[in-house]
Amino acid sequence: MGKSVDSLDIRQQFAKLDLWPYSALDKKKEVIRVSPCEEADLDALTRMYDTYEPKAAIQGLPPVDHNTRIEWIRSSLHTAMNLKAELGDALIAHGMLYPMPGLKSVEFTLFVHNQTQNRGIGNIVAYLLFAAAKRLGYKKVWVFESRNNARTLRMYHKVGFREVRREVNELELELDLAKASETPELSEIITPVVPSTGRITAPDYLAGQSVLPDTRSVIIYSPLFEEFTISKDHPFITARSRLFLDMCARHDLLRLPGAQIMEPVPIDENSVLVFHDIHYYHYLVMASRGVFNPRMLSYGIGTGDNPVAHGVLEYSMLAVGASVMGADLLISQPHVELVFSPTGGFHHAGPNYAAGFCYLNDIVIAIRYLLQEGCRVLYFDMDAHHGDGVQFAFYSEPRVLTISLHESARTLFPWNSGFENELGEGEGVGYNINIPLAPGTEDQIYREVFHRIVSPIARAYKPDICVLAAGVDAMYNDSMSHLSLTNNIFTEVINEMRNLMPKMLMLGAGGYNPRNIARDWTLAWAVLHDAEPDSDYFGQMGGRAAAAIEGSSLRDTHPFISPTRIAEARAEARRVMTYLEKQVLPIHRLTPQPV
Repeated sequence: MGKSVDSLDIRQQFAKLDLWPYSALDKKKEVIRVSPCEEADLDALTRMYDTYEPKAAIQGLPPVDHNTRIEWIRSSLHTAMNLKAELGDALIAHGMLYPMPGLKSVEFTLFVHNQTQNRGIGNIVAYLLFAAAKRLGYKKVWVFESRNNARTLRMYHKVGFREVRREVNELELELDLAKASETPELSEIITPVVPSTGRITAPDYLAGQSVLPDTRSVIIYSPLFEEFTISKDHPFITARSRLFLDMCARHDLLRLPGAQIMEPVPIDENSVLVFHDIHYYHYLVMASRGVFNPRMLSYGIGTGDNPVAHGVLEYSMLAVGASVMGADLLISQPHVELVFSPTGGFHHAGPNYAAGFCYLNDIVIAIRYLLQEGCRVLYFDMDAHHGDGVQFAFYSEPRVLTISLHESARTLFPWNSGFENELGEGEGVGYNINIPLAPGTEDQIYREVFHRIVSPIARAYKPDICVLAAGVDAMYNDSMSHLSLTNNIFTEVINEMRNLMPKMLMLGAGGYNPRNIARDWTLAWAVLHDAEPDSDYFGQMGGRAAAAIEGSSLRDTHPFISPTRIAEARAEARRVMTYLEKQVLPIHRLTPQPV
């Protein structure tokens, strides 16, 4: 192994590559950290090689004698480009590239501790070393390997090494770096997740609880939801279920006849992968361990909206489990007609990306479960933001009618979807209906939209189940949108839709004002059970005094909105409705109603 005259310079360039530090999952879903070795790693490397077996396996390496072994490690640190892999506090793998004098080639050597072999760790280190060599301008990698090491030889052949010389016990192999990637996608190389069977399984939520004989409606709640926080200043309120339940308790709405609270169970990995990409899931596992990898950014993980956060996958899996549980309750329990999961409605997550505070799309997975069980589904989205992830999933599916009322992408995220001309494709044309609304849209405009477009199409479609995203961020006092609704129209529309539908799965979706979350969902729950509490003295007075006192009337007062702004919003809504009446109503064999 010759020493290049510029090995110090090469090692410095190697250490400065933007590949480092790198984190990846091994086959056991444990996080492996990879970074260049330094002089300070001599003791840790010595400890690894002291317990490494078998010694002197390839070209007499690692040396059997302890002192010789230390000198060999020290020499490698001075002459090679060195990578270490760490699992927790333990150094468990060491890879080296030795520059060849006068050649654009490097010799490759790799040792993975025998206690952590067969976990893909060698692949992680190898692919990163090859990427580094290519970035540094090398053309070829060559390696010696025992003819008896079938497992390692399979890895070399898979990578692209070819045999160039054969000796009695050893093979010399060569890799053309033209075939190597400078940015390896390790989630494609190490797959600790088994590909999905394509079938969603409802969680076993009846293992420790039962549906009572008189139950007609169910709230799904777990205290685990409020134990998770995305980050200190993140606007998403993970304690939303608790806020709702506390307000219901204040108004004595938790002991309504036929109502029951049940606890969810997390969804299984296989079911998540029916919709979500396996490589995206790979990085989501890492994010949930609090580990960042630059490749996450291409999947939408590690941004301000969707940061790396300890426990985010477990939280999301429980939310998905709750939504699928709700779907299963509606189809497996004949008497259950309404299920509400406040921690649900993550409608922005796509198959291979996180977006808009959403990591896993519980809505898509729950609807797919309903389709799998033979149901015809209406998805009605009242969130201020367009449910782009759900639209994407069912854009060509006529068994799902998607209707979304939301603020226009001209003024609100997501910026590139939710326009009225997005009507579906193929057999799904006419089954994807968007009603983008202008800033300032208030209750009367929303009511007209519901009665002219939503109600007649929903009635004509005759679904088995309505899945409702009951976001409360369209309210006038939520800072995340520019709409001007009150919870009066919110509750009115939900109640009317419930009266049109045989069964309803209601999911929380958006809402960033804690007071709205508590009052608006509580009001809707009360009205759906014909149990709206009487307003107290302050509530009867009305005005902002009532709204300012916690525990007063659940209903909003009507805010002042500029008449000019209302006129502009009404004109835009009527333009959209006229377009939809012309393009969509005929598909559903409907004619426009007189205005």
